[in-house]
Amino acid sequence: MSIDRETLIRPHWLIPTAFGDVIDELNPRLTEALKGKTEKTVEEKDIQKFICALLKPKEDWPIWVESGVNLWKLLDLNSRKPLFTLKGHMHPLQPDIDVLYGPIINGNKSTPLVGIEIKIFPEATGAGVMPKTRMGTGYYTGLDEAIALLTFGLDYVYLWHFVILPYEKWEQYSKKYGEDFGEKLVNEHAEFSKSYSQIMKGILEATALPIGYAAHGIALSEKTFWMCPAGIKPLLAKPNPLKDNITPRHLRELICSKLGVKELGTF
Repeated sequence: MSIDRETLIRPHWLIPTAFGDVIDELNPRLTEALKGKTEKTVEEKDIQKFICALLKPKEDWPIWVESGVNLWKLLDLNSRKPLFTLKGHMHPLQPDIDVLYGPIINGNKSTPLVGIEIKIFPEATGAGVMPKTRMGTGYYTGLDEAIALLTFGLDYVYLWHFVILPYEKWEQYSKKYGEDFGEKLVNEHAEFSKSYSQIMKGILEATALPIGYAAHGIALSEKTFWMCPAGIKPLLAKPNPLKDNITPRHLRELICSKLGVKELGTF
């Protein structure tokens, strides 16, 4: 079985239909990626593992997937002098590709190459209503890295935001000030999360950047896990206009060669 192009280049379409519901029983490999994680301990690498688990090849989804693709390690360049590498590849080989995937065709890892830049918002300021990264940044985080991934010659690039819902903080406020106050915080947090995703999607649409975008909320505890959309329709990535430039084409060829990916032409 093969995956049609329209589905393949929409990573959010590859997610199970029960994505917005409790998914603990969907498949052990899904919850294993985030087992024991809470809003205080979850990291981006954990979300990477989770997305890879969702995209992991199975009979009806013939997809290959890699996470944390670091070009310095991939090309075994850590022993080289940085300036030598910069001159040799005409690129500083940054950033890492959080998730990289493509189809399996006739048993071969194949193009198109779809890259995902993942950013999480595990903090919430203002009594738990304003999502923040642990570095204190907001809705704009990750856009710079997503744009940089275009220089690797990938076919499509996505920025995917995950807002970690601060249930522990909400519960504390509910116990102290009453359930109505706790519910108020939940609603205000939802409004902030929606505004974050709307602004980012608006930036990408207005500037005609080829970056695709999706956003989801995640509730995490040691025993439960569920996800929900962040109030917007995901934005479809456009073909990478830099793909055939000299440096992106060079890096694309290196990525395909090192990962054993067969080039199938234009997508």
